[in-house]
Amino acid sequence: MSLPDSAIHSLVEPNCGALLLGTGLSSVLFGVTLLQTYQYYDQYWDDPTYMKFFVAIIAIFDAADLILVFATVWHYLISNYGNVSSIAIIPVQLGWEVGMTISVAFLAHGFFAMRVWLTGGRRILIPFAIIVLSIGEFVIGTYYNAKAQEAGLASALPRLAWAAVATHACNIAADFLITITLCHYLHRSRSGFKRTDKLINVLTIYIVNTGLLNTICAAAVITLVIVLNKTLWYAVPGFLVSKFYVNSVLATLNAREKLRRMPGGSMPDSVQVELREVRVRGLQRDSNAIRKTHCLRDIDQELLTDVKVHENKL
Repeated sequence: MSLPDSAIHSLVEPNCGALLLGTGLSSVLFGVTLLQTYQYYDQYWDDPTYMKFFVAIIAIFDAADLILVFATVWHYLISNYGNVSSIAIIPVQLGWEVGMTISVAFLAHGFFAMRVWLTGGRRILIPFAIIVLSIGEFVIGTYYNAKAQEAGLASALPRLAWAAVATHACNIAADFLITITLCHYLHRSRSGFKRTDKLINVLTIYIVNTGLLNTICAAAVITLVIVLNKTLWYAVPGFLVSKFYVNSVLATLNAREKLRRMPGGSMPDSVQVELREVRVRGLQRDSNAIRKTHCLRDIDQELLTDVKVHENKL
């Protein structure tokens, strides 16, 4: 006995429709990933080998994630076309996609934890907290994925909603800690010089906006898992999580050249001028500015790698 059209629509639209929408949005963001990856290797080929390898890894993971997204949609819409009962089955492709997402988030948090460690004068406490949250996200996410694949039925997902919520809650907590800490260190690095403080303001806005996108996406997943846990609407933002993390890392790396070219912002000449002004004044306030200027270098060592070269020439 066939199902009435109304019943079919109530099953297909919130499940297959959600997957199709998530696939389209994920494809758009992957295009941004490709562009940023090309820009990185085009402009920063002199970066350390480990950083180029890291970028290659997250880009490959992001590509694999999109392939698995398409494989999931293919399973529901092509392989099981007209088979409404297939919606009740969790395909293995979806499980691998979740695995890729939590892996990318783990790697991205490790990258930003290293930046916090460098920015904070190599203090270990906050980076350690970020890593702990990231490990928590990875472990709980892996548990959620394993149990869902073991059950193999979509009906088991509501019972595992707590694990999905906890996974993305760890993501939000880690992103919040990264954003707050970097903004705090940037604020402490103000030297009192207008041009340097302008650069710090730009960096602060950039960090907040980057962390905000990741947080909004994770919060959307949590909301949809709780409110619509019997559908796949959570997959729409869920498919985008890895894309936002990869692009936040790539945008951070690719922003260095733009920041170098800011008028007086991070060019070595401007740093040298400020240091000379500090030495001439000889005031205690300006002595603090020297330390803060050196702290600014630690905010992004790759951003200011050419400072030492310029100092040696002088």
